[in-house]
Amino acid sequence: MKTEKKVKMIFQKANEEIHISEVEKFRTQELLAGQMEGGEDYLAASEISEDQGFCRLKEELGSAAYFCQKIRILSNQIRYMDKRAWAADLVGNICFAVIPVALGYFGAGTEDMIVFLMLSSSLLGSLSILVLSYLFSEEIGELSCTCYFSARQIAAQQMLGLGAVNLLTLGFLICFIGVRWKAELFRIGIYTLVPFVVTVGICMGILQFEGLRNRSYPVTAAGVISGAAFLAIASVPSLYRTSAIIVWGVVFAAGTAVLVLEIRHLFHSIDKGEVLCTDWN
Repeated sequence: MKTEKKVKMIFQKANEEIHISEVEKFRTQELLAGQMEGGEDYLAASEISEDQGFCRLKEELGSAAYFCQKIRILSNQIRYMDKRAWAADLVGNICFAVIPVALGYFGAGTEDMIVFLMLSSSLLGSLSILVLSYLFSEEIGELSCTCYFSARQIAAQQMLGLGAVNLLTLGFLICFIGVRWKAELFRIGIYTLVPFVVTVGICMGILQFEGLRNRSYPVTAAGVISGAAFLAIASVPSLYRTSAIIVWGVVFAAGTAVLVLEIRHLFHSIDKGEVLCTDWN
């Protein structure tokens, strides 16, 4: 009973936050009235837009009206994203960007910074998927049909946004540590990106399972375990030899390929409606 009341409150809150364009509302009412009077001939002259608004056939691909419509859809997607989760991710990125600056004043060596890079990239990867996992919680998935956003679109935008922020942070760390500690950028980069890709792949793999994607603790546990594993790997000096670069490159390529397949499968699950029809019991 409490769950039903909670869901009703969520729907009510979501509906209160929806800003309906009066212009598009009026034009849509015209369309429906014309459809009833003129039948299919009137409907053929115009169509409903992807964002539940109204657009005419003259709003073709590449036109200014078409791009304005897409920008409006994007703004609506961003409006319904969980801002607290994004804030936590940004705070995490800022902290990881500041830490090496402080470590430089305490006399940390190159090996110490490599350990830091591997650990931080792994934790950032798990943090980004943790933020993404909130999309599939019971409070978000069921509301996606009433808040005028597509679960597929918002998942893609969150992946793009989170990935861009994390890669920018890691890029800064690679360049800063490479210049400050006079390390080879390519080697520093591969040591950083492999833990990130592998951790993201593991956490993304958890989202493939219907019974796990709507809970945050499996992703958190996977991120912690992956971070601990790479922390242990970082303590093995033989893995940093020049001959081992080929192995790191193969792992990076394989991890990237698996991650791409996982993202495609996740989108396929969203399209099939699994995200909205998850059994939470």
